[in-house]
Amino acid sequence: FIIPIMQLIILPFAANFEMRNINLSIVDNDHSVTSMQLVDKVLSSGYFRLTDRSDRYDEALTSVESNESDIILEIPSDFERDLGKEGRADVMIAANAVNGTKGGLGSSYLSSIIQDFNREKGFASMGSGRGVASINLFNPHLSYKIYMVPGIMVFLLTIIGGSISALNIVSEKEKGTIE
Repeated sequence: FIIPIMQLIILPFAANFEMRNINLSIVDNDHSVTSMQLVDKVLSSGYFRLTDRSDRYDEALTSVESNESDIILEIPSDFERDLGKEGRADVMIAANAVNGTKGGLGSSYLSSIIQDFNREKGFASMGSGRGVASINLFNPHLSYKIYMVPGIMVFLLTIIGGSISALNIVSEKEKGTIE
């Protein structure tokens, strides 16, 4: 019974569901100070690793198709001008959906970083003008240990229950008392 207890204690700390080092390809058509600040903020987040800076979207798409990049961030020309004039500018986030978890979480991380950038600069939200807010009611700090312990307990109880039943049947057969 020591091994299941050790698994119950060690596994929640060993597993980590946070995505890091998501490969990012950037297409900066503006090359302005603001677009460079946005790129710096995205890369300094720790979630993304720059794999490609392309001049055209087609080049970045080629890096996604060859599995070098997971997500493309395309900053349009006149990005800084539109932000200054209208208070908003659209950027495009294209994620590789082959790995749905990586694409979905990466897009979500990128959207959150862009919204944070907008708040810091005092701009409106990019895109539809509606902000994306995630509220985690049952696990506000996103501690994965809370989710893992019950699952590991069920797994261990299933394994132990099955093993004990199998051992019981074998011992009954060896004694010759099985019916």
